[in-house]
Amino acid sequence: MRKALLGALVATVLITGSAYAADPAPPPAADPARAAAERADDMTLLLGLRPDQRPALDQLLQAMTPPDRDGGEDRSGWMQARMTAAQTFRATLAPEQQARFDALERLRHGMGGRGHWGGGQ
Repeated sequence: MRKALLGALVATVLITGSAYAADPAPPPAADPARAAAERADDMTLLLGLRPDQRPALDQLLQAMTPPDRDGGEDRSGWMQARMTAAQTFRATLAPEQQARFDALERLRHGMGGRGHWGGGQ
């Protein structure tokens, strides 16, 4: 009797477990526009941006979009434009905002010491 109950229990667990493992839910579709908007909103919050500073952030984030690899764009030119955009954005920030921006960049790049865009301690 015990063997029969144990066998039934094991069979139930195996069947139930395989049903869950066999049909995983598909991941939600990525929405690049929504992700970009959320990133801008997060940076606005973390940097404490004023409404008049938001367009400069939007320009920076636009410049950060990598070129299409198939388009034959000059990657080194893009990297220089990205650096210039970051320096321009950083110049619009108050000193405490610059410190936050530098900290975010260090976290993003895993860097210590100076901020990536020429600011820092």
